[in-house]
Amino acid sequence: MRKFFCISLIILSMSGFTQTINQIKETDIPGINILTTNTFTREDLKIYLGDGTDLYLEYGFNKLFINKYMLVQDTAILEVYMMVTAASAFGIYSMSIPHCIQWNRYGSFFLYQPLPG
Repeated sequence: MRKFFCISLIILSMSGFTQTINQIKETDIPGINILTTNTFTREDLKIYLGDGTDLYLEYGFNKLFINKYMLVQDTAILEVYMMVTAASAFGIYSMSIPHCIQWNRYGSFFLYQPLPG
């Protein structure tokens, strides 16, 4: 049930064109409850991210939508970061996963060198 719930949220939120976000409504999924809805812009992003704000702004952050949903007893939080370009979105994503186990698994696209010691 949880997997279906999360996949449904992702598909419904990305069903718009280009970078238009279609907010999920309670009528879109029977039984869903919208617990909270927040929007952060460049000016107030520091409220949510704190010290990491400067990096997101440097990579071309525009807007952040955060919604919390509940279906039966499952809850999910959907965070949608609006960036200037696809390249800036990939840039901030790649900066957020440098310690991922899958890093550099399929080739040397990223020349990641672990620190000695």
